[in-house]
Amino acid sequence: MREPRFCFQTRSDVDVLDDGYKWRKYGQKVVKNSLHPRSYYRCTHTNCRVKKRVERLSEDCRMVITTYEGRHTHSPNDDQNSSENECFKSF
Repeated sequence: MREPRFCFQTRSDVDVLDDGYKWRKYGQKVVKNSLHPRSYYRCTHTNCRVKKRVERLSEDCRMVITTYEGRHTHSPNDDQNSSENECFKSF
């Protein structure tokens, strides 16, 4: 079964919009016929497999295209179990 996917365009000066979730960038790639790269992110929450792609629209660099793939297994701002905090819990 394919993961649900949705995308939207937003006019913004920043590439990554605050959506209430924590993300870790894991890649970036040059997009053909565009001056702007595409960035790839994963949700940092433990066992959450949601990914997102962020890129600027080549025809209008003020527009940011954000694409999400998957469903979060947690609520926004629920970073108690995020993988980046786990190392601090063991001390």
